[in-house]
Amino acid sequence: MSLPPTQAAGPPPADVVIPTFNDGPRLSRAVASALALPCVARVIVVDDGSDPPARIDLPDLQQHADRVTLIRQSNAGPSAARNAALDRVSSPYCVSLDADDTLLPDIDLALRFAAAHNFAAVVSARVDLAADG
Repeated sequence: MSLPPTQAAGPPPADVVIPTFNDGPRLSRAVASALALPCVARVIVVDDGSDPPARIDLPDLQQHADRVTLIRQSNAGPSAARNAALDRVSSPYCVSLDADDTLLPDIDLALRFAAAHNFAAVVSARVDLAADG
């Protein structure tokens, strides 16, 4: 894929939306994968009534406090949780990520391509099976 020079410098910012329900430590891995990417402006996690309440356990979470939002709501299902997060998106692009997934660095290529061609689409991500299943 070839990008115009104006887009070669980097991808546009994106917010990552993560609905979660009883996902435990997998949630922290998902959040960490998003925070590792410079194109991610914010990570918006919606805890959809987890018991116990969802926690993001990352040693450097304080460094990213301005980039992470955790919203709690009564259990209403993944669509309601995703919609609650979408209401808070402020970046030009939004990436939806499940709490048991990780965001791969290649997402920046998709964002650059969308920006370079002035369009956006819903894209199905590449899936790799993690060692822990």
